[in-house]
Amino acid sequence: MGRDREEDPDWLMKQGQKAISPSVLQLRMRPDWELASQHFQQAGSLYKQYRDWSSAREAFERAGLAEEKAGSPWHAGRFFEQAAAMAAQAGLYDDVVTLSQEAFNYLCLADRQTAAAAALAKVCISSSSSSSSFIIIITISIIITRIVSFSRCRGPNFWSSIAVISRGRCTETQ
Repeated sequence: MGRDREEDPDWLMKQGQKAISPSVLQLRMRPDWELASQHFQQAGSLYKQYRDWSSAREAFERAGLAEEKAGSPWHAGRFFEQAAAMAAQAGLYDDVVTLSQEAFNYLCLADRQTAAAAALAKVCISSSSSSSSFIIIITISIIITRIVSFSRCRGPNFWSSIAVISRGRCTETQ
C-alpha cells in the first residue's frame, strides 16, 4: 500500500489477530485482548480516514469484541457505536440495527443508560436518507422495548434515556 506499518490498517488488523491467537513460539498462551483492541481501534481509525467504511466497521466491531473479552463493557459499547456509524456510512443498514443493539446492550451493562440512548440518537441523526431513517426508527422502537425488559435499565435513568432518544430527530424524514 506504500505506507509504513503504523499507517497500514491491514497490518494493524493482522497484529490485532496475532494478539488474540495463542503462540507457543512467542510464549503467549492467553489472548491479549487489550493489545488486540488497541490494534483494531487504530486500524478502524485509519480505515475511516481512508473512507473504507466496511473495513472500518469490521475493525471497530472487533475492537468492541476485544474490549468485551477484556471486561470493559463501556469501551465495548463505544466501539460498537462507532461500528454502527461506519455501517451507516457504508449503507449496511441491517448491520446498523445489529450493531446499535450491541452498543446499547454493552452501555447498559456499564450502567450508562443515557449514553446508550444517546448512541441510538446519534445513529438516527447521522442517517441521511428517508429509508435509512425508517430502518433506524424501527431499530429504536425495538431497543426501547428491550430497555423495558432489560432489568439493569429500569430505574431512575430509564426516563432520562427515553428523553434523550425523543430529543433526537428520529421522526424526521427527508
